[in-house]
Parts: sequence; structure tokens; C-alpha cells
Amino acid sequence: MFAVANVGALRYVAAMGHGSALLWEFLQRRNAPQCVVARVLRVSPPAVHDWLSGRRTPTPAYREAIERWSEGAVPAASWRSEAEAELAEQLEAIAPLEGL
Repeated sequence: MFAVANVGALRYVAAMGHGSALLWEFLQRRNAPQCVVARVLRVSPPAVHDWLSGRRTPTPAYREAIERWSEGAVPAASWRSEAEAELAEQLEAIAPLEGL
């Protein structure tokens, strides 16, 4: 996946959700600090830290913004919880409205 200098950092990434890990990896590959994300998205640095640590997930609007900013490297769907992913799957199975 990517090189991590120490085992502590590897454990940190393993504890993250998928979206958090992808964002962390994206920042690591570009040598970009968390404050860059905060500045671009106009959120506080602690909010970005919470996203990266898995303490919180971005709102759907920020998930979409992160996907655009990262040029698809961090898909909005990667932040979904299991319940959100299950609901999205169920909603995708709904057929278009016909005959009304």
C-alpha cells in the first residue's frame, strides 16, 4: 500500500475507517499537512484530525468535496458506515417509477 516509517503509525492507520485511511495515505503521498485540508475545505484543523482519527466522519457535503479535491483518490463512498452502505445498496435496487 505505502511505506510507513514506524509501527505506531501503521497501527494508527489500521484503526482508521476506510475513508480516513485513504485521506491519510493521500496526504502522506503528497507530503501535505492536515492544515492544508482544513484550509482548502474551510474547516478547523481539529475537525480534520477527527476525520483522520476516525473519531468523526465528514458530512456528506464534505465527503463530496474531499473526493473532488483529491481527484477521486478519496471517494465519498469510502466514508460510509456499514449501515450507510447497506442503505445505499437497498436504495440503488429501487426501480424507476413507471406508469403513473
